[in-house]
Amino acid sequence: MLYAIIAAIILIGDQWLKYWVTVNITLSTGEATLIPGVVKLVNIHNSGAAFGFLSDAAYARWLFLGIAALFIIVIVVVLAKHLFKSRFANWCAVMALAGAVGNCIDRALYGYVVDMFKLEFMDFAVFNVADIFLVIACFAFIIYLIADIFKGGKADKDEDGKKKKPVGKSGPVSDDEFDVSGVDTASPRFPDTAAPLVADDKAVD
Repeated sequence: MLYAIIAAIILIGDQWLKYWVTVNITLSTGEATLIPGVVKLVNIHNSGAAFGFLSDAAYARWLFLGIAALFIIVIVVVLAKHLFKSRFANWCAVMALAGAVGNCIDRALYGYVVDMFKLEFMDFAVFNVADIFLVIACFAFIIYLIADIFKGGKADKDEDGKKKKPVGKSGPVSDDEFDVSGVDTASPRFPDTAAPLVADDKAVD
């Protein structure tokens, strides 16, 4: 439920800012200062991808709509089936989903995406709220995958490069005697020749 609430908040914020920019800033020529010397608000209609890629192609709208729809379906399936065991990975998926849906709405309704953030200190593409969450989510997920590969690859192998087996008090045992944290979960084992306890006749009251 929390994932859905956060995704909805991101989506509402993205659509509201696009609407505000469309109403209050003149298309292509108007601007409003947001952070002086850092970033300003403009009103740009981008019918292509990042940096205006394929903006003049007649099929661009349907191509990007198809890619976005496929991307959204994949993320929804991943979240619904709980394929990611990490909460961090799930949050990356939620942010990417919200960003993809935000831009997909624009393309479906208007055939273009409204971009508004323009950096003043460098020559960079104009972007919007949805783009921010998409980029952050993708980069964060890549870093997460790299860190997970290096962490898991070194921890589970011995000096010969072979996968280690859990070791108990009496030496190596089968994997099913341990849980995922390496804690011995096997029942106590008694020798087959164990004798029952008997009372000591010589005991003194």
